[in-house]
This record gives sequence, C-alpha cells and structure tokens, in this order.
Amino acid sequence: MTPPPPAGAPATTRATTPVPKTSRKSKDRPTADYRSPGTAAAEPPEWTPLPPMKPHRKLFFALLLAWAAWCGVMIALYFTTVRPHVQPTQPPPASAPAMA
Repeated sequence: MTPPPPAGAPATTRATTPVPKTSRKSKDRPTADYRSPGTAAAEPPEWTPLPPMKPHRKLFFALLLAWAAWCGVMIALYFTTVRPHVQPTQPPPASAPAMA
C-alpha cells in the first residue's frame, strides 16, 4: 500500500506501457552460478563486535526468584499428587473354606 500524495502535488497516473512478463528461465539473467569461484573473490565486509551487555542485577534476582518459585511449585505438586486408591468392592476370599 502506498501513502497518499502530499497536498498540492499533481496527481500521477500509472504508466500505460505494459510491463513485459519475465519467466524463471529468462535469457536475460547471467548464467553464472552464485557459487562459482569468480564470485568468491569479493571480500566480505569487516565485522565489528558489539559492546558487551551491561549486567542487570535486579533482573537477574527477579528471574532467579521466579525460577525458584516455579521449582518449589513443581516439587509441591510432585508430593501432593492425588493417586487413585483401590477401593475393595468385595471382601477378600477366605483362605480356607468354612465348615458348616
């Protein structure tokens, strides 16, 4: 989307000449591969390191406390897990048959 022209500027119209369509196999493209050895001769731009980051003590301790709280919650959840208890529906069978 293009911004509107400034106030007072003459209105422009699109060019009426058709734009030629190009295909992927255009013959106007150079045939050299981008991995060819001729392009490797260009020297890469020089890299300059950024200045070191400043330590933020308050952020470190805030994140440390948040992590410790999270670990505490995970440990509490581990030990308070509700496991299903087996409820006997029938009394256990007698070891010896009763003589009556």
